[in-house]
Amino acid sequence: MSEEVFERHLRSDFPPGYYSHVKKESANAEAGIETVEDSLKKVCIFHFQLTDSANHNAKIMTNSLTLVKSTFDPLGIAFDPLICSANHSCDPNAVVTFDGPIVSLRSLRAIAKDEEVFITYVDCTNPFAYRQPELADRYGFVCTCSKCQQKGEDESQIASSQSVKKSEEQASEAGKKGMKAITDSTNSEPRLPSSKLFADLDRARSTVDDRASISACTTIMQQIPSVIQQPSAAARDELFARSCSVGDFSTALAHGIRRYFDIDPILYPEPFHPVRVVHSWALVKLLMSMYSSPDEVYTKALVMKNFDFVVPIWRLLKELVTVVDRSHGSGSWFAKSVKALLEEVRQGIMAGSTEGLRAVEADPGRYWEAFERLKYEVRI
Repeated sequence: MSEEVFERHLRSDFPPGYYSHVKKESANAEAGIETVEDSLKKVCIFHFQLTDSANHNAKIMTNSLTLVKSTFDPLGIAFDPLICSANHSCDPNAVVTFDGPIVSLRSLRAIAKDEEVFITYVDCTNPFAYRQPELADRYGFVCTCSKCQQKGEDESQIASSQSVKKSEEQASEAGKKGMKAITDSTNSEPRLPSSKLFADLDRARSTVDDRASISACTTIMQQIPSVIQQPSAAARDELFARSCSVGDFSTALAHGIRRYFDIDPILYPEPFHPVRVVHSWALVKLLMSMYSSPDEVYTKALVMKNFDFVVPIWRLLKELVTVVDRSHGSGSWFAKSVKALLEEVRQGIMAGSTEGLRAVEADPGRYWEAFERLKYEVRI
């Protein structure tokens, strides 16, 4: 960020006193030493001198970003005077991503000239009754965005959406064929999840005991009638990660497939939404890990069922390549990783036979359908 831009934000976005203090310190600094980062540190020190510690911490937290990896794994907090000035909406038109130390705003839809850019300060897939007190407690305002004006009638509250209905019909058919059917019910009245379930999810996320977290997340999901209603979807995300951690790849795979087909398209309708893209990437990496371990029990079990790993790996990667430039940026580490892996898989397929790639594209054994049916291997 240039000194000119930083100075403008000091004038417009910070209380009186900040600007004059930073300029005074800059004037006293040795030539060529003062930087934007130095000035920002002095702003924080000056603010700390004016306020008590608790108020200082609150100011930092409410004017910061969560520093994350490209895959949205949290690392800490970050400051950017420009992006931190973006207002909140539960129906944002942009999302914040990081590529190492580089922060970006990625649009989720077309943004007209002079239209305000909104990001979300909280998980906007949470229900209205949970978002409102969270925003009030953490940021001190009542959200009146278009989504909140619906008074909770948003997508995370509606258990009878067409996509979920279709999923339940498929689950019913699976049950008739002797498969393990998923227990969601669209006939159940949507009920508001209790605050206790969200507290249980927080504990499941924070514990170092993978098995305890898996058990807690399973219980949370069993108590919510719809897979798209929070905190069920977030509990499944945690369950996916923890199952991978303990080596229960078959369970993780079933939950990852369920998320890919039935949950993410509703909670993140934009195919290029960074969260949805990262979830697909995690599914690809899991499939490749299983495929590269042919002697493991879970891989052998699938191979014995005539399951083909290559078709879903290839199809998911091709899909990711079409959206990753928009989700993370064409020059980002994440985009380069996706494209490099696609090329690696392409070379591997073609090494076996010149017709190999064509056969995979044609999917003669309907392996993609078999891939989707694996979501019935879990009962939630």
